[in-house]
Amino acid sequence: MNNVAIIGYDRVGKTTYLKENFPNHIRVHFTAPKKEGEFVLDTQKATLFGLDSRRDYVFDRFTTESPFFESLYRGIYISHQQMVDMERLFIETLGKIDGIMLYRPWDSELERRHLEETDDIETRYCEHISYYNYMFEKIKKSVINWEIVRV
Repeated sequence: MNNVAIIGYDRVGKTTYLKENFPNHIRVHFTAPKKEGEFVLDTQKATLFGLDSRRDYVFDRFTTESPFFESLYRGIYISHQQMVDMERLFIETLGKIDGIMLYRPWDSELERRHLEETDDIETRYCEHISYYNYMFEKIKKSVINWEIVRV
């Protein structure tokens, strides 16, 4: 099957990109757990086991990002090994997964998009920079082959 994971920091255009480039894939959007005490990798695993390996999926966000976001927003540590084990589980269950990391440098348009959500633009800017510094290194250690696409 042709499964694709799309990652990138908030407001860089992931949803637009996947709708334009993978219109026939089934979209699976991973978000933070909704309930207190839930572990993000467990919620992703539960979603995975409900998927049909004969279908094509595009993942909006993916397990590879979980260590960054869980640490940032919930103070939860996810080890590199836990991340890799989850990536392997997705591959074993669904087959090959191609990875695309969308990269957009901070600019006035990106700032405008963030201002639609928050006035704390300085925090969003710092998170944006931190995300890409972290992820550029993390994807090198991933079991998924990641392509970086500048948008």
